[in-house]
Amino acid sequence: MTYDEAIAQLEQIVAKLEGNEALSMEDYKKYAQEASQRIDFCRRQLTDIENELGQLIKDN
Repeated sequence: MTYDEAIAQLEQIVAKLEGNEALSMEDYKKYAQEASQRIDFCRRQLTDIENELGQLIKDN
């Protein structure tokens, strides 16, 4: 999965949660867990990129 794919999935989850369709508590829980996983993934990706850019700047 790429960062952009994770963001797209997060946007889909938010759309489902904000939609007019009634959701069960189980669905809310499932979407919250999925969102949490995507957020963690994105944070790790951003941290990795920040570290790589910092190293590149430091090396030059």
